Order: sequence, then structure tokens, then C-alpha cells
Amino acid sequence: MELLRVRLGKRSLEVDSLNRPSVADKTAWGETYLANYNAISAFFWFNIPLRLIQIHNRFGAHQVYDGTVDYVKYVQAMAVLEIFHSAIGSHLCTRKMLM
Repeated sequence: MELLRVRLGKRSLEVDSLNRPSVADKTAWGETYLANYNAISAFFWFNIPLRLIQIHNRFGAHQVYDGTVDYVKYVQAMAVLEIFHSAIGSHLCTRKMLM
């Protein structure tokens, strides 16, 4: 199989004769995606206790549940993607180790 290397600025992309991205490029994209997802997820999880404290200080303990329940539900719904990431992430690691 013949590989063609294309430089796009600082990045390069290897393409086989059928114009498919190489496994290394797919793995790099997956690692970048997972790193970005984890950073965003950490940001939202970190905001939950901050929100709790802020609502408690402004409105009192009786409003904490009502003020945070929807936000926590959305953050937990994002966590469902972890199931997908664990399946795909282990596949990416295995492919990378075989290279």
C-alpha cells in the first residue's frame, strides 16, 4: 500500500492510495477529542459545588435543590457518553499498541 503524505501548515496527514486517513491520524483525532471532552466535563462537574455554594449563600438552604437539579441532570446526561468513550477508547489504545 502506497502512502501519500500531505502537509497542511504544521500538521501532516498520511493518506493511502484510496484516499483514506491513516490509523495514526484517526488515533490522534480520537485522543484530541477525548482530551477536549474530559476538559469540558471536568469544567461542568467543578461548577456543581460552586453553584451549590452560590445558591446557598444567596437564597438559603431551602433553594439549593431547586436551583441545581436541572444543571446536575444535564451534567449527568453528558456522562452517558463515558460508556461510548470507554468502548472506543480501549479500541484506540489497542490499535495504537499494535502499531
